[in-house]
Amino acid sequence: MPSAGMIQPSSKLLASGTALATGNTASFVLPYADAYRLLLVIGTVTGTNPTFDAVLQDSPDGGTTWVNLPLRFTQVIATGTAINAPYIIFKQENLAVAASASVVAATGGALAADTPINVKNVRLAYTVGGTSTPTFPFSLYANCIGRGQIGL
Repeated sequence: MPSAGMIQPSSKLLASGTALATGNTASFVLPYADAYRLLLVIGTVTGTNPTFDAVLQDSPDGGTTWVNLPLRFTQVIATGTAINAPYIIFKQENLAVAASASVVAATGGALAADTPINVKNVRLAYTVGGTSTPTFPFSLYANCIGRGQIGL
């Protein structure tokens, strides 16, 4: 479970479900903000040698094409209920820095680079591995620093 204070009253639930196989969530809208802390809360995990990799994607064309963002969570490999919640912190960048925020792989370790993002079309894509029917109940939350509040 996440440590006290990570999920705050102002946290917004973006997506939740149970991952049984590789897939993605429905699209969601990120609140407009200067910076974000995304928290992936994992429930009781089952299976043998279960692995869960998750990456944020956005869609430049309203949901037809999805692109991996440079926002990837630490791989979850534990079973049971005492799983630390991985999180990533990033801020939006403008399109002038888009070249430095290239497309990334869906797996391969944690990554959090400031990036341009289409906040109206975002989803969490995930890759599930392991044997004996691995299951990963999850919830994705956002803690946002509102527009114009950085530096306060």
